[in-house]
Amino acid sequence: MGDRTLIGYGGSSFLEEPSGYSKIVKGLMHDLGVEISRFETAFDQDFYKRHGLRSGLHFSRETWGVDRTVPFAGKFLEYLPMAETSLTTEASVAQMPISAAAKKEFLRLLTIEENQISDLPGDARKYLSSVSYRDFLSKHLDITEPEVFAVLQDLAIDPRMGIESVDSYLAVTYLGLPGWGAAGLPDDTEESDPLVHHFPDGNASIARLLVRKLVPDVAPGNTMEDIVTDRFDYSKLDQDESPARVRLDSTVTRVEHEGSPQTAERVRVTYVRDRQAYQIQTDRCVLACDNALIPYLCPELPKQQKEALAHQVRQPILMTSVALRNWRAWKKMGIGVVLSPGSYHVGTQLDYPVSLGDYSYSGGPDEPVIVSMYRYPHSNNQGLSPREQYRRARHELLSTSFEIIERNVRAQLASLLGQGGFDPAADIMAITVNRWSHGYSYDATSHALFDELYEDDKDERWPHLRARKPFGRITIANADAAASAMLEASVEQAHRAVAELPRA
Repeated sequence: MGDRTLIGYGGSSFLEEPSGYSKIVKGLMHDLGVEISRFETAFDQDFYKRHGLRSGLHFSRETWGVDRTVPFAGKFLEYLPMAETSLTTEASVAQMPISAAAKKEFLRLLTIEENQISDLPGDARKYLSSVSYRDFLSKHLDITEPEVFAVLQDLAIDPRMGIESVDSYLAVTYLGLPGWGAAGLPDDTEESDPLVHHFPDGNASIARLLVRKLVPDVAPGNTMEDIVTDRFDYSKLDQDESPARVRLDSTVTRVEHEGSPQTAERVRVTYVRDRQAYQIQTDRCVLACDNALIPYLCPELPKQQKEALAHQVRQPILMTSVALRNWRAWKKMGIGVVLSPGSYHVGTQLDYPVSLGDYSYSGGPDEPVIVSMYRYPHSNNQGLSPREQYRRARHELLSTSFEIIERNVRAQLASLLGQGGFDPAADIMAITVNRWSHGYSYDATSHALFDELYEDDKDERWPHLRARKPFGRITIANADAAASAMLEASVEQAHRAVAELPRA
């Protein structure tokens, strides 16, 4: 904006819990020059408190009849070190534009500490994993008011589902939705790493560090700091003399052994570039694409393995980045991150305050900033499985015009920030839409109501274990192979797949 560069992210964002990384992942981070401790100062952990920016719930006029942002400090908003609100829980609930009866139920839900399922036989965790969060609220906490369900409906944002499709244990533990005490769970004393391990462009910097490590001529520098603003020379990616070559705009359409997979010594790869088909030969091949594509790329795979690969249906996400001329309205209203029940984008926040290398975050409310907005399309209360919902959501992402998304962005920010003097026409400088139609890998442990789970993570009945088995001279490496969307899972699966390649 002007002579100022704004860097945002459109996908994978954080290195989460890096202290728990395996030796394999820690080794790669070391080789790439990623100093985990550096993030503790690069991320301005006092930013939100210094500027008095709180978390909250936003209610739009379109859905709730009034534009209102209520300061709120629920656990599902505690992932960032926000400024504390001076409002009590009672005062926060009193501001919500819902009926008196709904306020009474919502307040009880937020404050109840007594175990409401103590009379049930068996293991509480097992029971909670078998009942939806919505049913838990209605059956055990006597929640009946539709407005209470409407507020909570889309706040289970990590599995990208409505509360009727999310099990209660996941909802009240990992997702932080109300009901911990009512579920009879012990005090949560486990400490976790602060959520600060973030490059300005998210984990894209990790990918860029990997490429620069493999092809040093692509960019100058050798640190995690200079990679942030390094410009790549893409002409250096595919050079004859380079030991590692990256060929862009080349779509693989077929991978097959030359002869029987059991005895073949070569693998043939067909790819298309500039509408021209090419073939190359290799003695070993790693398929590192989405599991769902692999049966089509490699039709000679065994039928059972194809079925296991097709089990993966990725979770779509719409990530919208909005460049603002300034963030005075955020400062004036004292908010930094909000969840918006019933709105097009369920989450909206100022971008993470990270300054690294030559890149500096916004110095104050008069300076430009990026706002991140998230939409997790799904179908509420229609009896659809997660996979069915994800397929439908993917169609929505790919068929919705930019015009519709832009209109929703402008209307939602006007609703959220209008009281602070925000003017969409004057204050929005640019909008970037990232349609992450094949976003997070499908993790069965987040869908206990729909998928059979096994105690042993090495149990061969897990679909992802059957899907990733080596086949002749072909191995499989991707996040899907771990049924996990985490960066560290991808690294570990790559290490496994390369180790499984035939050595001769």
